[in-house]
Parts: sequence; C-alpha cells; structure tokens
Amino acid sequence: MKKSIKISLIVIGIIVLCFIIDLICIFTINRPLFAIKEDNGDSVNLIYRGLFYDTYNCHEFSAPQIKVKGAKYTCAGIKFDEEKVTLSKLRNIRQKVSDGLNNVVTDNVASVGIDEVKRVVIIELIDNSDEQQKWFRENIYDSKYIVFKQGGPYTTSNDGSIKPNLFDRREIIKVAIDNYSQYENYFEYSDKDIIDKIYNLFKDLKTNVKSKSNEPENPDELYTVTFFNDENMLIQSDNDIFKAIVHVYRKGNKYYAEEQKNGIYEITEDAFNVIKNLVK
Repeated sequence: MKKSIKISLIVIGIIVLCFIIDLICIFTINRPLFAIKEDNGDSVNLIYRGLFYDTYNCHEFSAPQIKVKGAKYTCAGIKFDEEKVTLSKLRNIRQKVSDGLNNVVTDNVASVGIDEVKRVVIIELIDNSDEQQKWFRENIYDSKYIVFKQGGPYTTSNDGSIKPNLFDRREIIKVAIDNYSQYENYFEYSDKDIIDKIYNLFKDLKTNVKSKSNEPENPDELYTVTFFNDENMLIQSDNDIFKAIVHVYRKGNKYYAEEQKNGIYEITEDAFNVIKNLVK
C-alpha cells in the first residue's frame, strides 16, 4: 500500500476517532471536547463551535442539539427570560434591603429605589467607593439586581429644618402612585393640573424629624408617589431617585409624607386624601 494512502487512512481514522470522542462527551458532559465555547452573555443557552458542526445546549431541550456548520439555528429565546426580573421581585429585594438597614447602623445610604425600565434596585451611597459597596453587599443585602450610585447630601432650609428634595416642577412630566393593592395598584397621571395638585402638597413642607429608614415603618395605610422627569426613565442623573419618591401614609390618626433618608413631614388628612382619592 502506498505511503500516501496509509497517511490518508491514519488521518481519516484520527478524525473519526475525534468525532466519536466528541459525541461521547456531548451526551455525557453536555459539551464537545474539541470546540470553542461562544460567549453570548447567557449562562443558560450555550453554544460550542466545532470544526465540522456546532452544538447547542438550549433550555427548551433536554439533550444537546448538533447542527452542521453554517446552519441558521438559535435556541428559542436565546436571552433567557429569567434575566427579565419582575417588578414584584424588585420590590421584594427593596424590602429586604430595608430590613437589612434596620439591623445595622449606617449613615451612608442616601436612598433606595427601583428603576422600572432597567429593572434594577438603585442604592444611593453618600460614599460610593468600592469598599463601601462591598460592605453593603456583605452586611445589608446582596443581589445581582442591585446597582450603586452616588447619593445625598440631604436638603435643609435656612432655619436648619429639613425640606423636601424634589425635582424642579418644570422638569416633571408625569407622576405615578402605587397603592400596593394586589390588583390595579399602579396609577399614572400626566395632566398638568393633577401634577401641580400633587406637587404642591409637598413643595413647602418642613420638618426637624429625619427619616432613618428607606421606607415608612409599620404604616397603617401607604401610598408611594413617584415623579418622572422623562417619559420612560426615572433616572437621568445621580440624584434623581432621591428627588423622585415620596411615601404618603397614615399611622393611627396622623398622616405623613416621608422621603427616603431625608425628612418625615406631618401632613393634613385632606392632603392625604388627595393621594388616596386619585387611586380609587
């Protein structure tokens, strides 16, 4: 037998052997031995690029999918839906952060809020260093949906009392109210007169009582008012969360408006009912 034929047979044998080994690996460890893993930013749907075929580990199939090179194939929903966290889960994370803050002593957290578009919980730190971020994750709460921003300082008036830190009225184009009901719990208003009516409830308030938590403690009835300075984005600058959210609540027979880690303002029953009646 010619030497060239022997070499060809050896090469073919090696290729066949590699192919067999690859197939065994695919169906035992869910990936080929001879392939390059494609980084598609998804830890659920994985692609392995081989010399003669590609292997897809798709969440919708229990077994790997083997496709010839060049085949136009993608896993269903290559960006796994789990990445789209629900608002309910974000609120749960925010609550766990609040619970964690109640168990430690720190003046470094300016505010806690939710970006409903980017689907993350925003933590504003007065000292937003890597060291303080690490301390927060280790001592208060850690989640991949938490992001940090520079926050504070608090806003005070000339007489030393605390006043609301709100957007300039000219910036506000929409206001939302959450009444925390199980159904029909979120109401939005873009009418100028309604925005003015809500804004005027808070703009001239003053207090000497500083909020020490991110949400009101044990309210009997609670509404969260959120001011928007853009149609879709709550956050346009470092302090927008801090300027955007006011909690309005009843505790016994008294009524309050509270900004996260800023001030707790006593308001009238009539002012409270303005918010309450808008979400009926």
